[in-house]
Amino acid sequence: MRRIQAIGPGLVVAAAVALTLAAGPMAARKILTEQAATLATLAQGRLDGENILEQISRAKRDVATAVEPSVVYIEADVSAGRALSNGSGWVYSADGYVVTNAHVVLGGRSVRVQFSDGRVREAVIVGLDESTDIAVLKVETGDSRLVPMRLATGQDVSQGEVVFAFGSPFGFKFSMSEGIVSGLGRHARTTLTGPVGYTNYIQTDAAVNPGNSGGPLVNVRGEVIGMNTAIITRDDLIQRENRADTGVSGGVSFAIPLDTIRSVVDQMIGRGFVLKGYLGVYLDRLNFEAAEEAGFRERGGVVITGLQPGTPAATSGLREYDIITRVNETLTPNLSVLRSVISNREPGETIRVRVWREGEDLEIPVTLAAAAVVGAQLQPLTLEQTMRLGDEEAAFSHVVSRLARFGLLEFDDASDGGVEVRRVRERSPADQLGFAPGLVVERLDGDAVGSRDEFLRSLARTMLADSTPFVRVGAINPATGEAAGDLRIILDD
Repeated sequence: MRRIQAIGPGLVVAAAVALTLAAGPMAARKILTEQAATLATLAQGRLDGENILEQISRAKRDVATAVEPSVVYIEADVSAGRALSNGSGWVYSADGYVVTNAHVVLGGRSVRVQFSDGRVREAVIVGLDESTDIAVLKVETGDSRLVPMRLATGQDVSQGEVVFAFGSPFGFKFSMSEGIVSGLGRHARTTLTGPVGYTNYIQTDAAVNPGNSGGPLVNVRGEVIGMNTAIITRDDLIQRENRADTGVSGGVSFAIPLDTIRSVVDQMIGRGFVLKGYLGVYLDRLNFEAAEEAGFRERGGVVITGLQPGTPAATSGLREYDIITRVNETLTPNLSVLRSVISNREPGETIRVRVWREGEDLEIPVTLAAAAVVGAQLQPLTLEQTMRLGDEEAAFSHVVSRLARFGLLEFDDASDGGVEVRRVRERSPADQLGFAPGLVVERLDGDAVGSRDEFLRSLARTMLADSTPFVRVGAINPATGEAAGDLRIILDD
């Protein structure tokens, strides 16, 4: 009996334990479920109120609302209706100027611009700069109001900054994508800019695809910081090449910075052609190992390998093997950045060039000369360009050069008015036509010439005119007082 009494309580305890173990997980799950439901209710309550994600989302919607009226879709007929080039652009000013990539409209017989509200306008190409891949279009505004983009003028762009790309990828018009600034001072080897292209690209991971070209890249305030221009495709990544193409984006895209855009666009609108600041140096990549052995400790730079005679570089005190590390306040870690910084400065502007020379850091002021862009190359200014700039001395140098080819090597103001011929090249056209030292030119095409400047100014106007390639000259021989006969200055090349 005692044995039974001893076993009985144990069985009761074991049964209680077994019941508790069976019921425990069910109770725990119930508690967890109720807990999760409570937390979800609390979280939903917070989401229904003001929260940081809603603020971020609202800010992005505001960027889209602010930017969309300024973005345009562009179609260019490049083959008499048989082929269309399309891309994007944006309104630069309220009077009808629109900015896009040069490759979007290059060769376009006609260009149409569509606004976000559906309006379509014919556009004329004001100018193209293939070296930077920038084009300016003009549309008639009529009674319609255009909304120009806000520009982030004077603001630094930083790596990691949130940006938005606008455009019409694959024909999906007025699209928006988001990313960050992945890098600065990038160089993308494209067929558009070539090996001497002026690139200083902003790299971003915002989705950019065919059709985005020419669209604006904007900051979180809806201000333009750049213009989408090139991508690296997946094929490029597989082939390990850095080549922009028209394929699908590989997640890396490039934008032209605002400083470059403004420099080119303002010149196209103001004078009809683009001038670049010109330094006059031959450059090469820096051999960092050799430079470090010599004591160079900067983060980057570009080495001068030669100076062009008579250029600002040669006359300012720069030397061969100087390492350029900075222009004004801008670091120049590579060739692309340096070329872009120089070319975007105004001709005639004095810049501060920071160089490392044999262990010393020097700052050398240089006043930039001017060069014009032809295709993707820098060329000397034409006579027409110098005249339109009002640079009379530069225009005169064109005329003097032409006269030298003709054979008039030296001439100056005559004592009693007119222009005295001082030296003539033997057997030149001028010599054969009767010009000789001592003759005084008094008239050109019947108009009186009182001085050397009047002489050169008159010849410059004739060179620009679509008329006969020669000027009739009235000259006398002061020794005899007799007319020199019917002379001509031939202006043909």
